[in-house]
Amino acid sequence: KKKNFHAMPAPRRLVVLYGSQTGCACDAAERIGRDALRRRFEVSVLPMDAFDIRTLIAQPLVVFVCSTTGQGEEPDNMKRSWRFLLRKALPADSLGAVHFAVFGLGDSSYAKFNFAAKKLFKRLQQLGGRVLCPLGLADDQHPQGVDGALDPWLDTLWTALQRAAVPLPPGTAELPPHSLLPPRVPLVRLPPESAAAAPAVPLGLPLPPSLAGQRATPLRLAGNTRLTASDHFQDVRHVELEGGDSALQYGPGDVLYLQPRNRVDRVHALLQWLGWDGGCVLQAAQPAHAATPSFLLTGTDSDGGDTVKAVPRALAALLEHCVDVSGVPRRFFFELLSFFAADAREKERLAEFASAAGQDDLIKYCYRPKRTYIEVLQDFPSTAGNIPVEYLFDLFPPLRPRAFSISSSQQVHPSRIHLTVAIVSFRTMMHSERTGVFTSWLRDANPADDELLLGWTQKGSFTVPDAATPVIMIGPGTGIAPFRAILQHRIANNAFENVLFCGYRHKNADYLYGEELERYAAANQLQLFTAFSRDQDDKIYVQHRIREQAALLWLLIHTRKASVFLAGNSKRMPTDVREALQAVCQQQGRLDLEAAQQYVRAMETSGQFQAETWA
Repeated sequence: KKKNFHAMPAPRRLVVLYGSQTGCACDAAERIGRDALRRRFEVSVLPMDAFDIRTLIAQPLVVFVCSTTGQGEEPDNMKRSWRFLLRKALPADSLGAVHFAVFGLGDSSYAKFNFAAKKLFKRLQQLGGRVLCPLGLADDQHPQGVDGALDPWLDTLWTALQRAAVPLPPGTAELPPHSLLPPRVPLVRLPPESAAAAPAVPLGLPLPPSLAGQRATPLRLAGNTRLTASDHFQDVRHVELEGGDSALQYGPGDVLYLQPRNRVDRVHALLQWLGWDGGCVLQAAQPAHAATPSFLLTGTDSDGGDTVKAVPRALAALLEHCVDVSGVPRRFFFELLSFFAADAREKERLAEFASAAGQDDLIKYCYRPKRTYIEVLQDFPSTAGNIPVEYLFDLFPPLRPRAFSISSSQQVHPSRIHLTVAIVSFRTMMHSERTGVFTSWLRDANPADDELLLGWTQKGSFTVPDAATPVIMIGPGTGIAPFRAILQHRIANNAFENVLFCGYRHKNADYLYGEELERYAAANQLQLFTAFSRDQDDKIYVQHRIREQAALLWLLIHTRKASVFLAGNSKRMPTDVREALQAVCQQQGRLDLEAAQQYVRAMETSGQFQAETWA
C-alpha cells in the first residue's frame, strides 16, 4: 500500500549533499535520505553541484557525504561548489545558522585518506558552521566496507539531528524503521501505442559537471588484441578505438570513460523472472524531480534547451543501457525485496540481511561469492512477479561508466585511442563464472562488426612534467597503461630521461608491450627495470628492483627533482613501493626511518610523487 508523506515545517528540513565519483557516496547519501523520510524530515538528496551553493546559508540542517579521488581530490560533481566555498571573500560567520555533518568515503591504502572530506569539514567550520556530530570516515579496507563506519556514525547523527530539529507536531509519529517508502523516481506507464516514440538507446548520457555542455562521443572498436599468452590465466587486451570526425582530444595521463551495456541474455532472464514486460514504456512523472535521471529527460540546459521534458523509454532499453543488472546487489536491495516476499521465512531472511546485525551473514552470502541480482532473486522465489516496475530505480543502481587509463599518445596516434584492459573473469563458490559488465562484452567483441561505444575523455590525476624533468614510473601489471602513453609523449618530444619499473609473472606470458619497451631501451630513450616474479625460485617484485637501483633513484629524486609516478593494484603493492622508496632515502640520503617516511610524505604533498591505484 502507498503511504502519504507530508512535508514538515521548514526547520525540520534536511538537505543531503554528496560528491561521488563511482556512486558509493551517492548510495550512502540516499540511505541517509530514506532514513530521514522515515523520521518525518522533509529531505532533498542532491549532488553538491546540482544544489545552488549560494543558498547554503539558508539551510538549517545539512549533511555532506563525499568520497576522495585521485591525489586527494574532490569528486567531479562537487568541484564547482568546493571552489565557491574556498572563496576568500566569504565572511567567517557565513554559515553561522547552518548545522552540518560530514561523512567521508576513502581508502586507507592511499596516503591522502579521505582528504576531501577532511578538507570540507575544516572549511565548513572556518565559515562558522555548527558541527552536529564528529566527522565520519569510511574505509574501503574495512571488512564491511562503507557500512562498517556508516552504521555507528548514523546512530550519532540521528541523535544530534533530533536535538537540532523542531519536534514533530502533536499526533505525528515517525514511521517504523523498515517501512516501505514510495519509489525514489516517480514513474508513469504509458499506453502500448507510445512504444514507437520511445528510443531504443538513450539519446545522451550524463557527464560530469566539469564537462557540462558536451555529449558522449560514438567510438568505433578498431582493434581488440590479446596481449597475454593464450594459456595464461589473465586475459589482457590491447584495445584501439576510433572517433571519426568527432575524435576526442586527450593528453598523457588522461582517462577515457566508456558507457557499458548489459548483455541482452541477462536482461531477458531478469525480465522473465520479475514478470515485467520489456516493451512496457515508462516516463518520468515529475521531470523536475531531483532524483529523475538525465536519460529520462530531454531539453536540458546542457544541450541548449530552455525546459526539461520527460522522454519515454522502453523498459528493455533502460535495463540494457541505463541500470546495473549484472553487478552485486547492495544492502538496500535486500531491504526492498523483503517488502515484496510472499513467503514469511524469505521475508525474515531478507530483513536480516538488510539489518546491521546481519552484515557478516550478508558478506558470506552475497559479497564474498559475488552473487548477482538475478541469482539473489532466484534464491527468494516468492518475490517473483510481486515487485512493481515503478521501483526500477530503487532496485538497480545506474549503470556507471567505466574509466580506463589511456595507453597511447595522441601525438603519436592522432586518430585512435589505445587502452590496456584486463578481462574481469574469476570463479567463486558460485557455479557460473563471475565476469565484468564491460569486459564480458569486450572479450567477444569483433572489430569487423563495427561496434560502437559511447565515451568521453577526462584529465587524469597525473600531472606530467616538462621535458627537462626526469620521470620515474612504477607500473606492475596493467599499471603500465598510463606510462606507455607518457613514454610515447615524452619520446616524441625528445625527452629521454625516463625510468620505468614494471613487473609481471612471466616474461613469456604477460610481459605487456615488452617488445616496444625494449626498443625504447635499446635506443637509450628509456632505462628499463623488469621484475618477473615467477621466472625463478625467489619471487622478485618491482620493490626489489627499486632497492637495487637506490643510487640512481636518489640522484634523480633528490638532486634532479624527478617526478615519480605509481600505478597499479591498490592492495599491498603501494605500501611495498613506499617502503622501498623510504629504504632508498635511508640508504642513500643517510636518513633514519622517521625522516625517510617524512621525506616520502613530503614528495606526495608537493606532487613530486603521484599515485593512481585501483582495486
